[in-house]
Amino acid sequence: MNAIQVVGPQRLQLIQVPEPEPQKGEVLVRMAALSVCGTDMRLFRHPQKAYPLAPGMPSHECAGTIVESRLPGWKEGQRVIFLPRLNLNGGAEYVVGGPDCLVALPGDGDVAEWLMCQPWGTVLFALERIGSVVGKRVVVLGQGSIGLLFTRSLRHMGVRQLITADLLAHRLAWSRRLGADLAIDAQREDVVGAVAEATQGRGADLVIEASGEPQALSWAIRVARMYATVVLFGIPEEDRIAVDYFPAMAKDRKAHV
Repeated sequence: MNAIQVVGPQRLQLIQVPEPEPQKGEVLVRMAALSVCGTDMRLFRHPQKAYPLAPGMPSHECAGTIVESRLPGWKEGQRVIFLPRLNLNGGAEYVVGGPDCLVALPGDGDVAEWLMCQPWGTVLFALERIGSVVGKRVVVLGQGSIGLLFTRSLRHMGVRQLITADLLAHRLAWSRRLGADLAIDAQREDVVGAVAEATQGRGADLVIEASGEPQALSWAIRVARMYATVVLFGIPEEDRIAVDYFPAMAKDRKAHV
């Protein structure tokens, strides 16, 4: 069967490996859709301790159809999200797993769209940890798939104002479509100034950094009001990021004058 294999930094190969066989209590799933996570990109772009990585790694957001079942309650032909919890081997044509790896999907609709339930689950978990956002001014920095999922969710959670920012026009268009009150073009506009103007100088009650970019982390600190909540959700490419501490310190001085 076919499988992808990372053989070096930013080097992928399509290889042939034996097709796995399901054991008792397992199913064999043929992959149909694959989503690329920020954690995947770190393993793809940055040198690892040993190459090549195992076949199919590091893919872990995937969905497909059960083609052989030795697991009661799971039928052949059933579509599923597959969660390779340990070996992250979703980048293969076929995978095997038990019930803890499977999430049932409806029989209709695009399986690639249903797959987005997996990353959306991580967004909803973060929002659950944040708590109520009713009446709050919220800024989401980054409108890739994760940022857009935050935007879509927050729009229906009672926020007072929803501001987003990104570098790409098509992402900003989707952001507006999904409910952003203001979508800032970070290539052409001053993000900090635009947020200040939109909030009448109050700043954001909640800031979600969903890009992993160092510049966005700096913006997150600067657009947040005093005692705001800042959520670092994006996966940075760098191992270490310098943070400009003084804007936050200036907020503290101003608040206590």
